[in-house]
Order: sequence, then structure tokens, then C-alpha cells
Amino acid sequence: MKRLWAFCLLCLTVLTIVGCTTSSKISQQRLSLPIESDIKTFNPVLVTDAYSSTALGLVFNGLLTTDKNGNLIPELAEKWEFKRKGLELVFTLKPDLKWSDGEPLTIEDVIFTFRDIYFNPDIPSSIQEIFRIGEKRELPKIKQIDDRSLSFILPESFAPFLRFAGGANILPKHILAETVKAKDENGKPKFLQTWGIDTDLNTLVGSGAYKLIRYLPAERLNYIRNPFYFRAPLPNIAQIVYQIMGSPDSIVLRFRSKELDVIPQVRGQDFQLLKRFEQQGRFTIYPLGEVSNRSFMMFNLNRGKNKEGKPFVDPIKAAWFNDVNFRRAIAFAIDRSAMINTYYRGLGSPQDSPIPPISPYHFSRKMVFLFTTTTLKKLRSC
Repeated sequence: MKRLWAFCLLCLTVLTIVGCTTSSKISQQRLSLPIESDIKTFNPVLVTDAYSSTALGLVFNGLLTTDKNGNLIPELAEKWEFKRKGLELVFTLKPDLKWSDGEPLTIEDVIFTFRDIYFNPDIPSSIQEIFRIGEKRELPKIKQIDDRSLSFILPESFAPFLRFAGGANILPKHILAETVKAKDENGKPKFLQTWGIDTDLNTLVGSGAYKLIRYLPAERLNYIRNPFYFRAPLPNIAQIVYQIMGSPDSIVLRFRSKELDVIPQVRGQDFQLLKRFEQQGRFTIYPLGEVSNRSFMMFNLNRGKNKEGKPFVDPIKAAWFNDVNFRRAIAFAIDRSAMINTYYRGLGSPQDSPIPPISPYHFSRKMVFLFTTTTLKKLRSC
């Protein structure tokens, strides 16, 4: 489905309390952060919303992560390597890894995560779909090499697989293996009901920097440092709290009343107000430059019908939506400048591609022009 991207946020601003505390005092502090809505699940495989993903980001991690520039760097994996002209991807784990309950994190956990969960046809998820490769939509095969290494055998060369596999959360076999094997009354794996929001948090075992120890629905999530986290020293912040808010307006009010320490992202309409009280409130606004956030609209191009033969989309609308000239007309009719000036208070930029400019995969018009000019020069010299 083609998508029309209306505009994207250009300037991400973060507010944080500025103090004169030493690192020893910081280690005893509790950092309070906002999250706009309640979570839906603690199962990272079944997450479909950004809030649950944010809440679990402190608990789980993957083989790789990214630096501030979006470049891949090691996380649980020590190194990685493509072989056989891109048809084999080898990961090597760091030594002596542990789960948050103190159990060893081994190559068997990684194999279990992909083979028995992500690639399992009985556990459908959006994650599984991104691992399918080529027109046949085949899943890679997994082979253990030694005690710390495994390889993915790809049906064809597929460069994005490195980021997909590297970024997938690794899950504990010793906690979840039985839930994958056991079936419920409908013949489905009990894994699909595992780690719901009513779960015993002692069973929520991860390898991230923090452990979730308390969850009060519609109120807060409390975390403490994972004593078995592989990075040393451990994070300075001893406790983290996600305060569950009802709206962005509530976040600003709670921040100004000192109930929150950080606002990860400030809306354009709040920027002027907060900037005015920056010195008085003893906080600092940090402009962090471009981000990948974008607001967009899309048209449903589905011409299919349900079991009763009724079209999913009104045929008249379907005819409009599937006409590229209609979509172009809508694109030209949107006053992006007005949106940026009124909603984002000028802290935004129009985006002409589904890939944001900050992405290493962005192909700008300038790049296209340079490529075309270079190609023409080469052609003329032939």
C-alpha cells in the first residue's frame, strides 16, 4: 500500500532537571519519565503499540543496537559477519552473558528465540513477516556453529536482514520453552497468553539494563537495575519510573509541578511556554536535531471482498484511492507549511519521502541530481 506522508517533526527537544548532584547521589536517585498511555502486554513478540514497546525497552535487548547516528553496534553479540556473498550471516555472542534471574544466556536462547518463536507458524506476529525473504517469502534456516556462534542461511541475499535480526529481542528459553510446547483448549501455543499485563513480574526475565518490579494499571511502572546486566559499571540511575499519563497536556503539567524529571519529546505548541519558564523552572531544553517522527495519512487500496461478497472499501472510494492522479491531487492540496507553522510552531519540515532525511537510507533529490549529472557525464565520455 502506498502512503502519503504529510510532514515530519524536525526538532526533537528534551527537557531535564539540571542540578549539582554528584554521581554518587545520582546513583541513589529515581528518574521519573512519562508514557502517554497504558500498556497492552509484556510479551515483546505480541506488541503492536508504541507504549508497550517503550515499557519493555528497558527489560529486553537484541544482538545489536544502534548508536546516535543510526549505525549498528554490538549489544548481546560480540561481532557479526556476512559470508557466501551475503547468503549466510554469522553472529557471535559475548561471553558470560546472564539473564536478569542469574541464569546463563547462551546461544541456545538465541536459537530458541528465532526458531521456536519468531519463525514458528503457530505464533503469528508482525515480527515474523519482516523475516520472510524474496517472492516465495521464505524464512531463513538457523545453524549452530559452536557454543557462542550461530548462522542464518538466507534463501537469497537480503541486506535488511542484519538490522531485523540484530534488533529482535532475545527471549529466555528456560522461562518460555514450555509455553511454546503446551497448547490451550483451541490447540494454540500457550505462549500467546504468556506475559500478559496480569503476569507475575518475577517471570518477566530479560537481559536489559533494568528489571520491571511493579506495575499499577493506568498509574506507573517501576524498574530497578538488573544486577546481571552485561555492561559494567551498571547504570548510575538506580530506579526508573514510567508515569502513565492521559494526555500530552498532563505531561507538561506534571513536569512543571516537578513530578516528572524528563519530557522525552516536546510538542511544538508547548515549546514557547516551556522556553519562557526555562530559567525560573530550573530545567533545560535540548534541541537534538532531526528525528524520524512523521505524521502521515494513507488511503486503503484494498479491492478485496469479505466472505459475504461485500467490498472492504466502497467501490466509488476504491476507484478514487487507486487512481494515482487522485493521490497526487491530495498531496498538492495539503498545506504543509500551514501545518508546520500552526501545529509545530515552525519546528518542523515537509517530507517528500516515506524515508526520513535522518535515515541512512534516505535518497534525497540532491543525491538524485548528482547521480543523474554524473551518469550523463559518463555517457557523454563514452
